[in-house]
Amino acid sequence: MTGVQTCALPICLKAWLALLRPHTLPASVSPVVVAIAYAIADGNFRWPQAALALIVAVSAQTVSNIANDWFDYKKGADTDQRVGFERGISKGWLSERQVLAALFSFLFLLGLSGFLLCAISNWWLLVVGVVVAIGALSYSAGPYPLAYHGLGEIAVFIFFGLTPVLFTYYVQAESFPSDLWHLGAAMGFAGVNILIVNNYRDYEEDRKSGKRTILVKKGRDLGPKLYLACGMLSMMVLYPFFSAGGLLLLLLYLAFFMTNYRRLLREEGTALNALLVRTAKALSLLAFVAIAMLFLAR
Repeated sequence: MTGVQTCALPICLKAWLALLRPHTLPASVSPVVVAIAYAIADGNFRWPQAALALIVAVSAQTVSNIANDWFDYKKGADTDQRVGFERGISKGWLSERQVLAALFSFLFLLGLSGFLLCAISNWWLLVVGVVVAIGALSYSAGPYPLAYHGLGEIAVFIFFGLTPVLFTYYVQAESFPSDLWHLGAAMGFAGVNILIVNNYRDYEEDRKSGKRTILVKKGRDLGPKLYLACGMLSMMVLYPFFSAGGLLLLLLYLAFFMTNYRRLLREEGTALNALLVRTAKALSLLAFVAIAMLFLAR
């Protein structure tokens, strides 16, 4: 794509929303909110650290989204047969310069917020910040892009599950309680399901373009099985917070999750876009259920 179409306001808005993907933000916001709730519950809440941790998480998610669009575009992974959400750069709505400007702007925001967070907490966290930034970019970029080698799910579990939960709490309390790992794992497993729906939908396009996701490597039929397994694990790892009221809430979440799972079994093509959004909503719902379970168990 060499030319850029004239961008009327509705198209401009659509283009930027497609690039930034706000529907994916539950993957970054939910783990941070869970960790903040944990800090509130045990009296360690510190609002400056919590606010900066939220900015770090959202900017890291956005960097990952933009970098994924950019490198998929440059590698020819986006084709006319794409069934996923439309991408502004592939459609010609946004220029390469605009996309790179957005990428470096959010990288700057990520670096600045991370630096400030370290300044008011602990400087050794700079190492964590660098690793997070590298992880956000290496999902689609670098000599060994994780998404192209079947490692995307592991990256999501670590960088959008364990890491934000553990370190959002750490910058406030400077400790890692053992049951906090369970909350991080729950968010990680639920976050992985967003990627599973994405890769299940894009299977044919990924296979033809050489993007060797775990489903391309092991077969598309693995998708629903992984989705079910991750969903069940996201609930099971919350056992330190089980209580009568908490289990009732978890059953309500289970009903919503199973509705999504049944839709994954029967839907194809662009219909999976709506399921991807519902899976992101399921992550947010699980976060609120986990927070309620946390307080009910105390």
